Amino acid sequence: MLVLNPRRVTFAGEAWGEVVSVVVDRQAVKLVESFGDAGPHCVLVDAVEQRVAVTVVQQLARGEVPDVPRPGDAGELVFAYAAAGGSGRKVRVAVSAVVIGVSHGVGLKQGATRTVTFRGVSSDGGAGDPVSVSEDATGD
Repeated sequence: MLVLNPRRVTFAGEAWGEVVSVVVDRQAVKLVESFGDAGPHCVLVDAVEQRVAVTVVQQLARGEVPDVPRPGDAGELVFAYAAAGGSGRKVRVAVSAVVIGVSHGVGLKQGATRTVTFRGVSSDGGAGDPVSVSEDATGD
């Protein structure tokens, strides 16, 4: 999932301004593959362990030096955006997440940026997806 210029982003209840992008990636960490006797190709593949990685890129204002978040900080990352296609539908995505990295950069076009990387965590420690997508009731 790639969201450019989300309408609103919060982490652990703190609003973040000037967010340029939010990327949610999913990766299989452990696969179970089964092959049949009829040929060389898989007949079953299951991703029994998965990883959710989230990257948030924020443009920093001149003189802004945010000290938080820090690696290890946990909370709910929430972002909202308008669905594509002119439907007018507003979408809210919430991710139970832990900060695993914070980096900064400077470029001629975008100025100073902060990139925060997260790892999604299951709230129940089991099969519960750390990412939930719903209609945005606030609609702002």
